[in-house]
Amino acid sequence: MLENLKKIFNKIKKFFQSQSSFSKKIITIAVILIVIFSSFYYFQKVKKQKEDILEKEIPVQETPKINTPKILYNLYGDIKEIEGSIIIFEAEIPQFDEINQGSFKKETREIIITPLTKFVHSTFVTDETTGKKIPKEVQITLDDFKIGSRIEVLSRQDISKAEKFEATKIRIIKY
Repeated sequence: MLENLKKIFNKIKKFFQSQSSFSKKIITIAVILIVIFSSFYYFQKVKKQKEDILEKEIPVQETPKINTPKILYNLYGDIKEIEGSIIIFEAEIPQFDEINQGSFKKETREIIITPLTKFVHSTFVTDETTGKKIPKEVQITLDDFKIGSRIEVLSRQDISKAEKFEATKIRIIKY
């Protein structure tokens, strides 16, 4: 194999020696241009292959549509009025638009308080064994509720569209 390469090299050497200096320059320039264009073509092809691979590896995924809940058992809102065993509050109904942006539609709702309705306030207490703060619900009374208090209302019935409903638990989020 090495001898074959030597023979080829010697033939090329004899060919160049037999040519005039002008022919040698032309052939040298032609060889250089061929090498340059071949290299350019090769690197463009490699670059295109890399781009094709990147496009195939990262498929474009369509964002799934988020649906607004059909049934709700809890609502958040601010107290507007307290009348005996009725609390009127401005409920925030969750909804999503065409581009999955979440927002809230505000509607006035009435909470019917029954003897079974629980009133609580969430707070944090220090656990005696771990020393960490943990959430704890503290029982309160209807008298602790004020106009403007932020509440969460829980019910056993679907309250997504109910204008009036019975509450099983009302939690003060913020006074």
